[in-house]
Amino acid sequence: MVIAREGLGLILVSVVISLVFWLLVLLTQGKMSLILANLFALSTLFLLFFFRDPERMIPSGPDLIVSPSDGRVIEIEPITEHDFLGSPGRRISVFLSPLDVHIIRSPMEGQVLYSRYARGGFKAAYKREASQQNENLELGLVCGKGKLVLRQIAGFLARRIVCRAQETDHLSRGARLGIIKFGSRVELILPENVEISIRREERVRAGETVIGVFR
Repeated sequence: MVIAREGLGLILVSVVISLVFWLLVLLTQGKMSLILANLFALSTLFLLFFFRDPERMIPSGPDLIVSPSDGRVIEIEPITEHDFLGSPGRRISVFLSPLDVHIIRSPMEGQVLYSRYARGGFKAAYKREASQQNENLELGLVCGKGKLVLRQIAGFLARRIVCRAQETDHLSRGARLGIIKFGSRVELILPENVEISIRREERVRAGETVIGVFR
């Protein structure tokens, strides 16, 4: 299993602290050292699990839009307009629990022509108000058939959005874009000429699940 590079520092720190406490256990036989050694060992295992970066089978085919994240679809709703789209559309919201893979992938092949970061709060990511009030990062992608917006939203536990993509970058479908650390929400804002192929409460996988197709 590949580990995302964004998690290597945290994992290394957790391993070192765990080893220090295990050394203290050997030297002092202290119960508190044993408890702390076990806690940091569990922490290391959780971090390895959280920052896993599995390979995905990216579907081929023209004009497909794939899920940018793992998680559960919690909302599919119309929007009146988005500045980048310049037209009405629909918003698909996916909630990621701390147990989901948190690697974010490009939903389609295209060029990044818009990027906007907004500071905000850290409400629980499954709540509707988190969409507008939480810290978030938007990317606008353009392909031959149209545009879409990918919004990465921090949650109650998530305190950092890491995005590798920059404006003018050309992305392939399913390309790794970064990670949101420890629970979050990801949204796709799609134009009306996208035929959506998923439903609310459906589980999706980044880079694999087809969200829709440009008509």
